[in-house]
Amino acid sequence: MTVSGRIRRIDRAGLAVFPEGGWPGPEVIDAERAALIRNHQERRAAPRLPLPPPTSGGIGQRTPLLDVSTTGLRYVLGPAEPVPAAGSRVEGELRLDADAVIPVRGRVVRHGGGEVAVAFDPPGLTPDVLAMLRRRFFPTIP
Repeated sequence: MTVSGRIRRIDRAGLAVFPEGGWPGPEVIDAERAALIRNHQERRAAPRLPLPPPTSGGIGQRTPLLDVSTTGLRYVLGPAEPVPAAGSRVEGELRLDADAVIPVRGRVVRHGGGEVAVAFDPPGLTPDVLAMLRRRFFPTIP
């Protein structure tokens, strides 16, 4: 939904905008709200694969990923990595090690506490990528 206007205030509570030409009608706002809620519920419905932290002795896989599903992932920012803006596009490859690379294309849906959540563009991750992650991080679980 596109709204043009003047920014009146920006603070922790959000953004106040005075629209130029008026706000969209209630039916447009309700349709947009319903689509956002449906998208959020669909993302949350996908089963997540929580990735275990590396072991304290330095043995085990090291990855910035916290969890991953077919529809998105959550990762920890590196020490010098800038925080991406919510809604910004993310596109590239996430290298887990020399043999494992995950293609990432989507948008940042939230960030906080040094963590970033990304919702993938459809169709998301394929079952073979999730199977590879299960084999790599959970080798004892079928």
